[in-house]
Amino acid sequence: MKGKNTKKDLPINWKFIGFFNSYFPLMTKYYFKKLSKKINHHIETTVKDSINKMTEADQLVANQRNFQEVIIKAAVEAYQNNGLAVYYDAMAMTEKVSLNYAARPYKIYIWHGEKDNVWPLKTAKILNKLYTDSSLHIIENKGHLLYLSYFEEIVTEIENDQA
Repeated sequence: MKGKNTKKDLPINWKFIGFFNSYFPLMTKYYFKKLSKKINHHIETTVKDSINKMTEADQLVANQRNFQEVIIKAAVEAYQNNGLAVYYDAMAMTEKVSLNYAARPYKIYIWHGEKDNVWPLKTAKILNKLYTDSSLHIIENKGHLLYLSYFEEIVTEIENDQA
């Protein structure tokens, strides 16, 4: 995502991560390792704090008991192995990469909540332009966790396209 076409549209936190990945990658790795320890030692408190920082649309979803269990499991999995998975995700999101967006054997499905405070709406629109033959759905009054409440619709779209 760091290419000149998309760098200006990254959220500010990703711009900082991109800067540190470019000039101080060991600091980024250390940060995610420390964050991993914190999350794994205080997972429920960390998830609760995270939910409190979410948009109202996401809080409504995240505060449902069955979804909280999914969010906790996802956080644990994401921050295993001393945070290396999150570190490499951050590297992938902020490094310049040369991708041929059109050369792929599968369709890209982009579902984005209008009130997502993790990724700006601009990001979804850029991905939709970059990935030719992609499917973009912008869901009003939903946030970053829209995939939890729209799971069936997302799966149905993919299944219908493959039929």
